Amino acid sequence: MGRYNLLDEAWISVIIDDKGHSKEVSLKELFKNAHLYRDLAGDTRTQDFVILRVILAVIYTVFSRFNYNGEPYEYFDIDEKYSQVSSVDEEDLEPYLDEMLDTWKKVWNTAKFPEIINEYL
Repeated sequence: MGRYNLLDEAWISVIIDDKGHSKEVSLKELFKNAHLYRDLAGDTRTQDFVILRVILAVIYTVFSRFNYNGEPYEYFDIDEKYSQVSSVDEEDLEPYLDEMLDTWKKVWNTAKFPEIINEYL
């Protein structure tokens, strides 16, 4: 049985222009160039939804642990595999949420994903 690398091999279909042309990209390429793509272009909307769920899982995980600059939040510990190994203390919850909101605003305002996503992958 062959091997397939979901991170580096092209498998996600995206629309690349206003005429509806599409191409397949890898997960890493998707995050690196997301600002250039118009939409997902799977065979069905259901397929697009499933792919979107995978994409959102990566985004939520990364930005719950790292700020826009790729620096881990100081409110918990992260191991060498980028897994969160401790919880946010209750007294740190509000500042943590404020920093996360700042991160999401930076992502929105720059309209590009930072390199930390591909580092995480």
